[in-house]
Amino acid sequence: MDDKLLTIDEAAVMMQTEATTIRRWIERGLRTTERDDGTLMVAREDLNTFLIQEGQGQARDAADEV
Repeated sequence: MDDKLLTIDEAAVMMQTEATTIRRWIERGLRTTERDDGTLMVAREDLNTFLIQEGQGQARDAADEV
């Protein structure tokens, strides 16, 4: 399991989408963790779970492809 934490911008780059899309997903239930400095972070595992629940498959990035 990959428990890497991503900023909203990092998650957007990985998903090849806009940060506003990630923020919409957060509004729809994507879990976040707030750092001490107020930055919202998304766990890769939570992103995968959310996408599966939404019927969109799992998150992947170029580093995962062989």
